[in-house]
Formats: sequence, structure tokens, C-alpha cells
Amino acid sequence: MASILDFLGTHKGAEFISKAADKTSESREKVTAALGMSFPILLGAIKKIISSTEGKGLLNTKLENNKDAETFLNNTSGINPSELTQQGSKTLDYILGSNKEAIVTTIGSTLQMK
Repeated sequence: MASILDFLGTHKGAEFISKAADKTSESREKVTAALGMSFPILLGAIKKIISSTEGKGLLNTKLENNKDAETFLNNTSGINPSELTQQGSKTLDYILGSNKEAIVTTIGSTLQMK
């Protein structure tokens, strides 16, 4: 079974990392490390969300309302980096809630990112 981290090693993952590095003015290595640190946190937060019937329903509704996700991921090369940032921020707001800033700050300071 492939890991979600395997995505980073694909062509689409490389495009995503490159765009993120360009947008943030950080090295590709730091962006890759930040994503590697954040994926387990995101998966844990999603697991917590779906542990309740209400959370499952809300997440399902979010996914149903965002049927463009596959198209979005398949077209990372054609998407403006600002659009990627906006979409990512909305997703993190939903999944991480009030913990978002602390997590972003911790990962950024751990990796000495700007």
C-alpha cells in the first residue's frame, strides 16, 4: 500500500513542491520536509474529525461540495500559486481549526523557514 508521502515523489508532487517553493521563497528540501511533517498531523486531525457521526457528515459534505478536487490535483501545473495557497488555507482552516497557527508556526520554526 502506498503512503500519502509517496505523492511527493511523483511528477505531480514535484510540481506541487516546486510551486510551493517558488511561492514561499523556501528551498524544495524545506518544503518537502514541511509537507512530510504536516501529513501525519493532517491525517490525525482528519481521524479525529471522523470519529464522530457529526464530523463524518461535515467532512462528507465538504468533500461532496468540492467535486473539483481531483481536477484541481490533476492540474497543479496550470493553477496559479495564489489559488493553490487560498485553497490550501481553506482546507487547513477546516481540518486544523484553531490549532492551525500553532502547527504552522511550530513546523516553520523547526525547519527554520521564513
